[in-house]
Amino acid sequence: MLFDDEEINGITGDSKVIRCLYMHFKLEKEYRRTRILNRFWWFFLQALKQCFSQIDSLEMGDVRKSYMNWIRWNMVEIITKLENFLTIPELDENYDAFVCMIQKIRNFEKNYFQLSEAEKGAINEYFHTINLIKERERTFNKNINIRVFQKAGNLLIHHLSYLVNRCYINRFDRPSYSMEQLKDDVEYLVNALKPTDTQLASEIENKLKCFQNFATLDESDSYGQEESMQKALELVEIQTKQPVLEKILEQIKKIRKQAGKKLGKILIKYVMLPIKNNPKTFAFTIIASLVIAALLGGPLGVVVGTLLVSEAVIIGNAIVLTFICGLLVYELEKVKKRQRDNKNHNNNNDANIAHNINSENVDNEDGDNDINFDIFVKNINENIQNFQQNFESELLINEEDESENADNIPENYNKALDEAKEIVEKEIRKVKIQKWSCQKQMLKIQRENNILNEAKNITQNRMKPTKSLLTAEK
Repeated sequence: MLFDDEEINGITGDSKVIRCLYMHFKLEKEYRRTRILNRFWWFFLQALKQCFSQIDSLEMGDVRKSYMNWIRWNMVEIITKLENFLTIPELDENYDAFVCMIQKIRNFEKNYFQLSEAEKGAINEYFHTINLIKERERTFNKNINIRVFQKAGNLLIHHLSYLVNRCYINRFDRPSYSMEQLKDDVEYLVNALKPTDTQLASEIENKLKCFQNFATLDESDSYGQEESMQKALELVEIQTKQPVLEKILEQIKKIRKQAGKKLGKILIKYVMLPIKNNPKTFAFTIIASLVIAALLGGPLGVVVGTLLVSEAVIIGNAIVLTFICGLLVYELEKVKKRQRDNKNHNNNNDANIAHNINSENVDNEDGDNDINFDIFVKNINENIQNFQQNFESELLINEEDESENADNIPENYNKALDEAKEIVEKEIRKVKIQKWSCQKQMLKIQRENNILNEAKNITQNRMKPTKSLLTAEK
């Protein structure tokens, strides 16, 4: 699972949405840099489809609203992104899918966040009434019947209620109308009603405050969700490190256990002599070379990676290699994509990723593994196994070919492996702490958003016209 705490719910707790968005942003950045087409568009569509699937299946409540609000708050950016997809020639075959999704979003907006014809009619009646009252006062300079003001006041309450229900936040159904004009209208009606109908006058004032409060709460809610989404994406990135580090640790333990002293002699023969007096440096070499080996592929990758990193250790700063180890994990897909000259191979790989998403492998028992990093782990396993198999014959090195320091080789080699194991274990602990901290922050944001949502729901209920006003209107 992506999140350990079930209290993190809604769209920010939806691992499929978050993982798809993570892959989308990551691949989209790569596409912009290289202009080499990848599946960034596909992951974005999958995230949107998951949102609509949840909206269609869930009952109305805060969890369902979290999906609806994410689309509402980001609607302009979402549609703009989809329209940009339409301009990419290589995506012509997906044209209908993009157009269909754009239309689905527009229909969604119309059904939930645009006024119905009946609501528009009631609002038009309010504007007609209030404008008529003001015009008659200016023209005839005489008092207007109180019933006319009461009608206008009831219509205004309905007007504000419709706007809140449709989430017209800091905007109105007509461009020429503003918040200042609304305040002027409320003040005008309240002053006219107070001498004879204090209840309605007070109700109008309260509805204006609720309308303004709802707008403030909704804006805060949007900021909270955005912050939580960013933390969720950060959590995915943190979690991609852990399985890779654990696999490297597993391989270090395996090498130490199985290879023994003789394999240590082989590694020393090819690599360790230049740095034999510094086991800690060699530990950095082991970690970084394993990662590079996975990138290059094949047993040659292990040797070349080890030699290259060894030289880098001698020339440069060994601490940098630890940082490289982390970065190489994220650069894996970049390197692999540059190496793909065959389009069919690319499509097959994409199909496998698609299968993982659709079959919800992102939520299995190994859910902490990012959908693309199983390839990385597989490469590490294969390369280390190949390394041991291809150099099996060299385990029988003749004593005459060994250096005079051969007796000290196993001890140095084991020290280096122990040092590498310690470094990796330290990084794993660091990742776990980062994961815990990120989830803790998300939980804090979730609880704050829950309070905001409760306040919004209360405010929205208060916007409904009271029974007395409905009776008076009849």
